[in-house]
Amino acid sequence: MPEILDDVGHCVDAVLRRVGPRIVLALPLGIGKPTPLVNEFYRRALRDSSIDLTILTALSLLKPVARSTLEARLLAPLVARVFGTYVEPEYARAMQTDTLPPNIRILEFFLAPGAFLDSRHAQRHYLSANYTHVARDCLARGVNVIAQLVAQRSVNGELQLSLGSNPDVTVDLLPLIEGARAAGRDIVMVGQTHAQMPFMTGHALIDPGRFDFLVDHPRYDYDLFCPPNPALGTVDHAIGVYASALVRDGGTLQIGIGELGDSLVYALLLRHQQNAAWRGALEALGSATAAPLMQAEGGAAPFSAGLFACTEMFVDQLLELYRAGILRRRVYDSLPLERLLSSGQTGERFDERILGLLAGAGAGPLLSSAEFAQLKRHGVFREDVEFAGGRVRAAGGAWIAADLVDPASRALLAAECLGSELVNGQVLHAGFFLGPRGFYAALRELPESERAQFGMRGVAFVNQLYGADQELRVLQRRAARCINTTMMVTLLGAAVSDALESGRVVSGVGGQYNFVAM
Repeated sequence: MPEILDDVGHCVDAVLRRVGPRIVLALPLGIGKPTPLVNEFYRRALRDSSIDLTILTALSLLKPVARSTLEARLLAPLVARVFGTYVEPEYARAMQTDTLPPNIRILEFFLAPGAFLDSRHAQRHYLSANYTHVARDCLARGVNVIAQLVAQRSVNGELQLSLGSNPDVTVDLLPLIEGARAAGRDIVMVGQTHAQMPFMTGHALIDPGRFDFLVDHPRYDYDLFCPPNPALGTVDHAIGVYASALVRDGGTLQIGIGELGDSLVYALLLRHQQNAAWRGALEALGSATAAPLMQAEGGAAPFSAGLFACTEMFVDQLLELYRAGILRRRVYDSLPLERLLSSGQTGERFDERILGLLAGAGAGPLLSSAEFAQLKRHGVFREDVEFAGGRVRAAGGAWIAADLVDPASRALLAAECLGSELVNGQVLHAGFFLGPRGFYAALRELPESERAQFGMRGVAFVNQLYGADQELRVLQRRAARCINTTMMVTLLGAAVSDALESGRVVSGVGGQYNFVAM
């Protein structure tokens, strides 16, 4: 279990005693930063030049600042209302004004778009890395401290922790940390609890024993950063309507933050809920010439099978699609099940035929313990069924061979052990989330059975197909539509979203390569 501290100063003292004055601190992007703790590290390095501090992170979020007295009178009450008690990362403000001392370096792999164009430090220290390579690059740059904001709860007196908004890089880092520690490298993990952080389950759960120190005190519960949704213009809506006709029922959706994602979601809601009005808008935009493409790749009917979302960023608009019954195609972490679902051989409700179909889809034929556990978790076998030594039995019943091709065994399994409906599927896989205050509140207030359908996972899983489970990812993400904004497109068709012609970085590579590669 971690050492629990109630003061960020005491935590920094403990870390310095452990690793010494050279600190390479890795932080999540966005709202996953434990800002009070980070600010204490920063202040220590400001006061003591013998402390060498390098921070590796991304998307350090700052509140808007007025540039004149008149602007301040208009902006101040809006900032107070929208951002509340949000605590800024002090290093980011210093980086923006180029006032960082020589013993402090900030390396960001994705900058808040446009916020650091004039910062010499940010431009010189920008880390150009694909999102899926960040965990690797952190270890290569000598990270020795990892700090993260976490959600906590107690279940039957046992402390449980969740990575909440940001399992993205941390989940990918954990096995690398284990390997580095086994090789004798000391890496300290620090968590800071936060009452407003939604408690996400599944892959976002983390064993408290992974942390060396845990800062836990309510005075560090500030308002999470909550950018308001931008206003949508006529052009945004037009693009959204066009794009919504390319989304196939039963397919997969990936969108980002901003006007394009918002306008697409609005158009999808219109297509599903007011189909005649949506068709009228599409026709008024002059879509006749694109009709063959829309018919071949998308659709015009309301959603019957629904959509699955696989997107590095979980935006609040996706929650609106879930509430409207559009985001409802569930996926399962079982290759045989996904083979059957994608081919239409079974649905979420099933009968005894599923056992033979599973054998044909690669399960068994004599089920292993791992295969049985996976199928039981997804409802193929009932909760009261147990497995041992290649045999299965219902509570109090006889042992039955877990053989999917033997007719007698299959008949007994169907009669005594079979479920009736798939469970524990998910409608979304994402790496991190960021959005308005109401979005965080909605996630916190969802019943856990519903919140569990939103799977927060490592970005190495979400943003690429590569891996031992590549076929599973391909099947889960069938008929995928990745819809994102770019700054410009060259005459040869290259999309540019990270830098200007001068070489100055606007934001970063992020997941752009991943979208194209997938």
